[in-house]
Amino acid sequence: MKEKILAIFGIRGTGKSTLRNKMVALYPNSFYTMRQVTTREIRENESKDEYDWLTPDEYFEMQDKLIATTMVNGNLYGTRTDNIDSKKIGITIVDIDGLNDLLNFEDKYEIFSIGLFNDTEVTRKRNSDICKYNENIEGYKNCKVLFLGSDEEPYIEPDVVMEELLSHEFVKLWNMSILLN
Repeated sequence: MKEKILAIFGIRGTGKSTLRNKMVALYPNSFYTMRQVTTREIRENESKDEYDWLTPDEYFEMQDKLIATTMVNGNLYGTRTDNIDSKKIGITIVDIDGLNDLLNFEDKYEIFSIGLFNDTEVTRKRNSDICKYNENIEGYKNCKVLFLGSDEEPYIEPDVVMEELLSHEFVKLWNMSILLN
């Protein structure tokens, strides 16, 4: 049986980390946070537990143990494969290049992805980002893009996102509603 991975992607500020953290906290027997690595500097007020902080040399030494690899602003990112829990669904956060890299491993992992986008004026101004995502995932069967929020209420609570996710047919691909009960 293949290990299951849920990749959450979308533009900045759409609640990807918040959704991941909420899913893991609410359903610890079903989900876990996959360990990620980066070569970027730690940001002020950022937890040292958020990533494994690596030098570029350390990153390249372990590249064969990474999936969903990408480069953002000259910094390398990836998701570790040496700590996969085969009894749960691993959650990772990716950008479009990381998602495309992850999809190269469909023979080894069962991959399901969710794109989160706020339907707000700010997002509409960044429409090229959304088009980039849609072009790259078009035809990918285990992917669902959700447009949530509005100009009046741009932030959506994670509970609302989870409710929206569970209401979609694609959730039945993994019988997630059963896993979450």
